[in-house]
Amino acid sequence: LAQQAQLDAMARGHANYLLRNNAVGHYQNTSEPFATGNGPSDRALAAGYSYAVIRDANTDTFGTNANVLTGKGEKGVRNLMSAPYHAAGLLAGSLDVGISVMSSDDAGTTGTYGPRSIVQINSGYQQGSKAQLADGAVVRTYPCEGTLGTAFELRGESPNPVPGRDLGTYPIGQPVIVQVREGQYLMITSASMKKKDDGATVALLPVLDKRTDANGSLQGHEAVLMPATSLLPDTEYIVTVAGSNQTANGAGSGPSGANPAIKDNAIGAFSKSFTFRTGS
Repeated sequence: LAQQAQLDAMARGHANYLLRNNAVGHYQNTSEPFATGNGPSDRALAAGYSYAVIRDANTDTFGTNANVLTGKGEKGVRNLMSAPYHAAGLLAGSLDVGISVMSSDDAGTTGTYGPRSIVQINSGYQQGSKAQLADGAVVRTYPCEGTLGTAFELRGESPNPVPGRDLGTYPIGQPVIVQVREGQYLMITSASMKKKDDGATVALLPVLDKRTDANGSLQGHEAVLMPATSLLPDTEYIVTVAGSNQTANGAGSGPSGANPAIKDNAIGAFSKSFTFRTGS
């Protein structure tokens, strides 16, 4: 991604609005002070970013010393990447990105939440540009091989990826996002997770994908593997996932000659295994 000054300004404006108005979320009340636009599209245009696609993600830290910004940028990204819907958006085919890491000390301490900091990320691409897409034969994941320092649990996301379950009381573990090229179709046929040191199996919830997503947020090219309970901190896990990667027209999932097995079949089978480590 390329750092984009207009998206930086957009991100700063929204973080400032949220802090000064004791607000959360992705929208603004334009009758309130410091508003820069109701929704992400309004704020992008106000910042001078002529978007074809615009995406908006943020996460908050509350409580004692929450206004101390050291390490908050990385922590914010880790938090967002532990939330299935936010992670899917961050992994989508954007070209540009703008980021703000702002505290209540920067904007003015607010009464409702007390000390607080916000990591605000805006990404997308402009009119006349095209999405940045993976090769047709590629199956991507987050975490991937060698990823270090992930979250070990998710205690909340809106919308809730496990409807009816209070994630604050019964969190899930760091999810695994699986994606193929946008516009293609992903089907997971098997998946497993286990601790690397002793081989203990981690129970997974049913695969979350376009067919099973009650919130209607996921697209056909993506799926999520969710550990049924929190993972352990500072622990290595092995993930194995298998399935199929199909193009929209059923002509195979890779460019001609890229993978003969895929090229010769309407559905290209895949299997991959990788190790990642949670953070502290």
